[in-house]
Amino acid sequence: MAMRKLRPSWNIVFVRQWAGGGTKDPVLLDLLWEDRRALISRDRATMPEWIKERKARGLDHAGILFWDLERFSPGAIGALANAAVRTIERYDDLTNVVATIR
Repeated sequence: MAMRKLRPSWNIVFVRQWAGGGTKDPVLLDLLWEDRRALISRDRATMPEWIKERKARGLDHAGILFWDLERFSPGAIGALANAAVRTIERYDDLTNVVATIR
């Protein structure tokens, strides 16, 4: 299988490397917006509430992509990455996009 060439502006970094560990969701969403980085998360418990709160305050976010744990186990990073790229390619801009990686 040939490797998919990502757009030159795409840069995938683990949050722990980029923002440090333990960053709270509201702060993380602010930082991601400032840097125009979308978040790939499996946090369907609290993240939707933070998105709603942010929207209620009139703030945008850089995009949230949820991964389905039933389809992609934590060890299936290659399959998840390929599906994430396919999901991202459907949009010209991820601003305020909330989607599920399938």
